[in-house]
Amino acid sequence: MLTAAGSIWDPPHERMHRGELRRLQGRRLAHAVECARASDLGRRVLHAVDRPITSVDDVAALPFTTKDHLRAAYPFGALAVAPTAIARALTSSGTTGSPTACAYTHGDLELWAELVARGLAAAGVRAGSSVHNAFGYGLTTGGAGFQAAAERMGALVVPAGVGDEARQIRLLDDFRATTLLCTPTYALTLLEAAARAGIDPRRLPLTSLVVGGEPMGERLRARLSEGWGAQVYEAYGLSEIIGPGVANACEAGGLHIAEDHFLPEVVDPLTGRPLPIGDRGELVLTTLTREAMPLVRYRTGDVTRLVPAPCHCGRTLVRMEPVRGRREDAIELDGRAFVPLDVEDVVHARAEFGSVVQLGRTGGAIEVRVESRSERVGDVRAALAASLAQELEAALGVRLAVKVVPSGTLPRSRGKAVRIVG
Repeated sequence: MLTAAGSIWDPPHERMHRGELRRLQGRRLAHAVECARASDLGRRVLHAVDRPITSVDDVAALPFTTKDHLRAAYPFGALAVAPTAIARALTSSGTTGSPTACAYTHGDLELWAELVARGLAAAGVRAGSSVHNAFGYGLTTGGAGFQAAAERMGALVVPAGVGDEARQIRLLDDFRATTLLCTPTYALTLLEAAARAGIDPRRLPLTSLVVGGEPMGERLRARLSEGWGAQVYEAYGLSEIIGPGVANACEAGGLHIAEDHFLPEVVDPLTGRPLPIGDRGELVLTTLTREAMPLVRYRTGDVTRLVPAPCHCGRTLVRMEPVRGRREDAIELDGRAFVPLDVEDVVHARAEFGSVVQLGRTGGAIEVRVESRSERVGDVRAALAASLAQELEAALGVRLAVKVVPSGTLPRSRGKAVRIVG
């Protein structure tokens, strides 16, 4: 069994002195702004900026870039290099609207692999590891990004992708996977497949799960860790920025942002005003070293906060709080606002319910749909629904309708979960 969790892949940068890092960011920011002006998008966004960029403090004077900018620039309006310099073109998943194009030079692909390797090393991946990659392949960034990094580290990679869950479980066993890569909800789907196959996942040699692509609460993390008998590490990224690898979890639980390549800010979601470090708001990222698509102050829509306190793992890169949702995920009801993950946290704390949670929207009403783990029907499910509705009201301050359905009724995720339907 491999026990290399906690390894630091790039010590000179992941442990860089904060003063040295800040100077590096300032130099790279000035260069990144000039590179961005080479694209049609960059020229539009930065047309009114005539002041020199001399330090990271100047970033607040720059305008924001938004997803709408990228959609309008589709497919190559954000390119800062000649199209002939592009080695790969991908797209976002289009979860929140029309997809955006993501282009990479050979240098970008090298950087991407290095950044993802930082997170895999923290999760225990090293030369000789067996990595089961159940992220999606094709035009999305997950599968390709993780595969390149794991191969770079000398690991054996099984590019399973998504689908055929029974075969996935056989492959996990056949190739003695030590690390599983997938979205959190797909890790739940695979747990159910293992149960149907009569295989105890805890008897597999897995030591770690690296999950990403969607929000994950602590209750879900606990279910995954207990179900698989492995430590769960989170990876954060956006296809518009580079893909996974923007921030990686360490063994101490923090999500360290690769600040040597991405300059983070947190702003008020309504006003855009920069917030003091430690306050919760919308994450804004500026790419410092991207070649194909440098982006200045990109509004991610993800709500988080930065954690400046030193981390026990020894990395000096700032941490971010795990994202619980995007601005557009917020549901307002009776003067209260919550995100789907708030509902899932309450459900996942109860052993009577399965792992799948779906919110249905009908007009202004929200119905929570969950599965009972019991085969009993009728009054038992009605009582479970009533008690869950009471717990949700106590936790969220709003009364939600609850529907408890038999196990296996709700659709399973093979990627990013669709948390709200209707």
